[in-house]
Amino acid sequence: MATTSPSMGLKIWNLLGDPYDHTQLADNWAKVDQHDHSEGKGTQIPTGGLADGAVSASKLGSASVTDDKIYKAAIRGRVTAEGVVELGLGFTVAKTGTGLYTITFTPALSTPPIVIGAVFNASGIVTTTLTSTTEAKVTVKNLSGTAENQSFSFIAYPS
Repeated sequence: MATTSPSMGLKIWNLLGDPYDHTQLADNWAKVDQHDHSEGKGTQIPTGGLADGAVSASKLGSASVTDDKIYKAAIRGRVTAEGVVELGLGFTVAKTGTGLYTITFTPALSTPPIVIGAVFNASGIVTTTLTSTTEAKVTVKNLSGTAENQSFSFIAYPS
């Protein structure tokens, strides 16, 4: 007995005694043709996009993910020494102590990001710790290694 595939609704004839039907076969090929997502063909993937982990890096074509697409996905910003967001979107900042800041990603990210920071218009060291999908802890120190309130910039790349 012919069955129907759950993902695309194709007719499957897997037994020698299954009644073969030319109309069903033509319908299968029409569904396959409609499913073709190559440029200019098929239907666009719904706005929900692909599920996380659905495509591995080895399956991506050459130049299918460009630096520009990665750059747009990153969260970046500049924060004053007082913990005020000076530039950037998708995050808030709380100053939690001398040279200590918590960046909260709004909304939460799908994976913990790689966060890189630098002091802004000064000499110093920025370190990030406890990076998660919702926040990153930032410590700013002077060149002597003492925590100090300084403006800093950062970029958080999805991992």
